[in-house]
Parts: sequence; structure tokens; C-alpha cells
Amino acid sequence: MPGAGNLLHQNARLIPSTCAAVSLLAVHLGSRWLLRRRSAWLATMAVILTVTVSIAVMGVMQGFVEVMDRQIRANESDLTLQAGPGADGLEDSPGYRGYVRELAIVTGLAPSIAGYALVTPQSPYSSRTRLQESFPAQFDGIEWDADTHLGRLPAHSLHRRPALDLQEPPLTPSERGTGFLTPSWRERLAWQGANMVLGLGPLPLPPTDTPPVGAVVGQELAYIQGLRPGDGYGPGTFLTLSIPNARGGLVGKVRVEMSDTLGTGIYEVDRYNCLLPLPIARRLTGFGAKEGNPALVAAYRVNVQPGSDLDAAAKALLDHTGEPVETWVHRRRHLAKSALQNRNLLGFVMILVQVLAVFIVYASFSTLVVEKRRDLGALLGIGTQPRQIIAAFLFAAIFCCVGGGLIGWGLGWAILAGLNPFSAATGIVFFPQEFNYSPETPISFNPVVPLLYIASMTTIGVIAALLPAWRASRIDPVAILREGG
Repeated sequence: MPGAGNLLHQNARLIPSTCAAVSLLAVHLGSRWLLRRRSAWLATMAVILTVTVSIAVMGVMQGFVEVMDRQIRANESDLTLQAGPGADGLEDSPGYRGYVRELAIVTGLAPSIAGYALVTPQSPYSSRTRLQESFPAQFDGIEWDADTHLGRLPAHSLHRRPALDLQEPPLTPSERGTGFLTPSWRERLAWQGANMVLGLGPLPLPPTDTPPVGAVVGQELAYIQGLRPGDGYGPGTFLTLSIPNARGGLVGKVRVEMSDTLGTGIYEVDRYNCLLPLPIARRLTGFGAKEGNPALVAAYRVNVQPGSDLDAAAKALLDHTGEPVETWVHRRRHLAKSALQNRNLLGFVMILVQVLAVFIVYASFSTLVVEKRRDLGALLGIGTQPRQIIAAFLFAAIFCCVGGGLIGWGLGWAILAGLNPFSAATGIVFFPQEFNYSPETPISFNPVVPLLYIASMTTIGVIAALLPAWRASRIDPVAILREGG
């Protein structure tokens, strides 16, 4: 073809060779291909759908992890100081508590005596004890004010109605106590106050009755064991706790009155836990003062300064006291790890779902190479560098994945925002609370989740577009001219 070499040479001089020109040409070509080719829209739709599904699914899974973390943290201290091997317990005295508090990072301290006991309910209408209704429970002797100071036992967890439906209203004021203050105790204290006022007159002071000690029972435990007001039990029911020993006798036995119910949101706690005043737990376990020795506790719950490294704080407390120390993560690792493993496993599955989009992106850009073969040959014929063609394809892939990912982000969060309202309006429960122990589907709007999937989708898209881009840059312009292009 006469003059073809001169024409190609003249047009080649019109193509800038700078990096800015390469970028501008890549943006121009990539945007035109995306806007005008149906195959490019197909790739974008695939990206939008995969990112939307991944964000919606992982938003729920991350929500479960965050709710579990909040529930565990609301019922656990930062550290737990325990008695060493072979020791009966830790000394419970002002001196020892002051010694623990000497560590600068310690901000709160609460004693605890925890263990397992056999619980036997007794109907308030009968003095007969029905042993066949006995059940095991995990008791926890605490100082209510000290544990509340640590941030445990939040007020909203008290007064829970012992029912399986977590959306049921709390106990009525006439049914509930406050901590270890039982409803009957409250009434008796009012009568005692009236009697004291009357006793100040000409009449002698009447005898007073000592109310029984209260116990707070986990909401799920109260439901499963039938400790409900409608069954003749509920708050006000007398419970006998006993611990057998190896010789057929008892380590200890106490009688308490069910004062309240506690709904922490952790099934493992609400299913087994029974909170007792520390002195009563000490009588039950035999941890009281003996022969001049101070009373004992099984452990101390310890809070440290906010933002502290818990592992480093645990080591510092271990070095200070010489006793074993556990962080809350270690104590509840089976719960926390279970939620994290489920989230990570499903997150990996969502990554694999995105990998499937490789074939759609690859097919779309391969089709684009076929459709634009003559145009690509003409561009290469007038002096466009192969790297400019590759950059155009990669820009189109990045724009497709990032743009589609952002749209998928918005759609995914819209689905998450409408999930619970849709369940409330239709009555369709996606995650039954009997399984998840949550009144609603936990939702997380953590931006790390969508950013992770947009980044992975962009990486996958670029990988899928590399081979078509390389093939496009290898087109022979002479062959195109011979074809009549």
C-alpha cells in the first residue's frame, strides 16, 4: 500500500509517549468499551451481584460476632485471678484486696465463689420438697455492688420474664426484686418499718422476722425448669442448694428464695447460672473463716485500665501475685472462637463465590477482544503501544469491579437495613431466636467487610482481564489490513 509507512509514521508522532498520555488513552478507551458494549455490562452485573450477596451474608455473620462479643464482655471482667494448684482458694481480706490493687493497672476488683450444686425447688404453697424436680446448676457467689462496679450485670438484664420468647416484657414490679432483694423480703421490710414506728409509742417493739436470702436465677434456667409464676413457682419460690461430698454427705446446704431473673443474652450463662450473695456461697462451699484463718474465695474478677493489653496485664498480675490469671478471651474462648470460625468459614465461601466471577469477567473481556479486533488492529497500526491497550483493558476491569462493588455495597447494606423490618412486617423469621438466642437478626455495618470484598473482587477482575488484555495487545495490524480492515 503506497504511503502506508509514511501515514503510520505521521500518526505515530501524534500519539504522546508520556505516562500521562498512556493513562488518558487507557481511561478513554476503557470507559468507551464499558459504556457501549453489552458484554461489559454483563461483567458489571456479575460483580454487583457477587459483592451484594457477600456483603449481605457477612453483615449478618459479623453481626453475630459483634453481639456475642458485647454479651460476653457485659458478663465478664477483663481478668480473673484464680487460686494456684493445690490451694483451697484465695484469701478474702482487706489486706489481700489492697495488695492486688497495688498494681497500677487494676481499676476494679470483685470476689467470686463459683461451682456446681444440686437445686431443689419448693412450692410456696407447700412445705414438701419434691426431689424428683431437682436439677444441677452453676452457682456464682458475688458481691452485687462490686460486680456491678466492674460493668457486669447491667440493669437491663434484670427482671427478665422466665419465658423462651426473648421479646416478652420483663417481670412486673410486684413479681421482681432488685438484685438479692426478694419481693417477699421487700414486703417484710416495709412491715418491719411500720412495726418499728409503732414500737416507738407506748407499745413494746414487736419481734421482727428475718427474711430469707435472695438468689438470682438465669432466665433460661427458670424457663426450662418451670420456675414460672404460672406454674406455681417463679420469684418467691424457695430453692435448696446442696453440694454432696465423696463420703455420701454434704459439703454444704443453703435455702434461698428466688428473687429475680437475669437475661444476659448468653445461653450458656442463662441456662445454668444461679447468683448468690457471697456469704451464702461461702456457707455452701465451706470457704468460711476457720481457726483464725481468713475466709476464702475461689477467684477475683479484675478490671484493668481501658485500652490495656490484656495479655500483658495478665502477666503483670501473675508476676505481682504469683497466682494464675486468665483473660476474658481465654475464659470464653470456646464461645468466641465458635462465632469467629463460623464467620471466617462463611467468609471464605463468599470469596470462592467471587472467584466464580472470574469466568464471567474473562468471557466478557474475551468477547470484547473479538468484537473490537479491527479497532484494536487499527490502533496498533497507527502507533499505539501494546502497553496502552493492556492499560485500557485493566482500567476497564478496575472500573467495572470498583464501580460494581460500590453499587453492591449500597445494595448489600440496603438488604441488611431492611432485614429486621421485613421480618417484623411479614412474620418470617430468618434466624429463630431459639437457635441464635437473639430477639432480632444481628446486623453489622462495619465498613471493613465491604471494603474487603470490593478489594478481592477488584483483584479477581484484574486477574481475569489480564489474558484478554495480553491477547488484544498481540493483535497483528498487518493481518487486520490484509483482512480488509
